[in-house]
Amino acid sequence: MSKTNTLTVDQSQLSQSCRAASFLLDAELELKSFARAVSRLHGPEEALQAINEWIDECERLPWPDDSTAPDWRQATIAAAVRLSKRVR
Repeated sequence: MSKTNTLTVDQSQLSQSCRAASFLLDAELELKSFARAVSRLHGPEEALQAINEWIDECERLPWPDDSTAPDWRQATIAAAVRLSKRVR
């Protein structure tokens, strides 16, 4: 007697997973653009520090309750402010 395990995923779980993947892709693109700009203007060492600060700022972002993505640009602005104070 063989047992067959079936994987069932309801539509809401799939939808949530797709949204989360989309959010992460958007965050990755925002971070990539920011890091590239910092590297070009201030060098790779400052870019690495700015990346870490951007991640710190993302952790402070309020996450919306609905299906909208966090505003990644706010993390970029906050990290840019920190960078500007450091490289004066």
